[in-house]
Amino acid sequence: MGHSSPPRKPKNQTPVNLGLALNCQMAAVSKSNMARKTSKLSGFNVLEICIVVVLIVLLALIARPNFVHGGPRHRDSCINNLRITDGAKRRWAFENHKQNTDTPAGSDLLPYLGRGPGGEGPVCPNDSRQTFESSYSINNVGTAPTCKINPATHVLMGP
Repeated sequence: MGHSSPPRKPKNQTPVNLGLALNCQMAAVSKSNMARKTSKLSGFNVLEICIVVVLIVLLALIARPNFVHGGPRHRDSCINNLRITDGAKRRWAFENHKQNTDTPAGSDLLPYLGRGPGGEGPVCPNDSRQTFESSYSINNVGTAPTCKINPATHVLMGP
C-alpha cells in the first residue's frame, strides 16, 4: 500500500456530476481572491505613495517662496515702517523748527516712533542684523526715508 493509484471508473457507468468539482474550484478561486484582497488592504502600493510624495513636493514648492523671500508681507511691513519713520521725521522737524534740509539722527526720532527714548527704531523684516541703522536711511526732512536692504522694491510712494 505504499503506492496508491487514482480510483478506476467502472466500465458501462456514466459519470455522475454532482457539482462537487465546480464547487471545489469556486472555493479555491474565492480563497485566492480573498487572499489578494487582504494583501491589497494591508498596505499602500507604489502608485499611492508616489502620488502622496508628489503632492507634498507641490505644496512645498508653493510655500517655499514665502519663506525664502518674505513675499509681499515683508515688503508691505517695510513700507509701513518707512511711512512711520517719515511721519516721525516730520513731527520732529515741526516741533524743533527744522528745515527740509535738516537731517535728524535715529535717536532724535525714537520719541516720535512711540518707543520711548531708550527704545529701538523699526527694522526691515529682511535685514539680517535687525537694527534701525542697518535697515533705513533717514535722509533729510524733505526726502522720504529709504530702505537699505531692498531699495528697489521697498519704496515709500507719495505723501
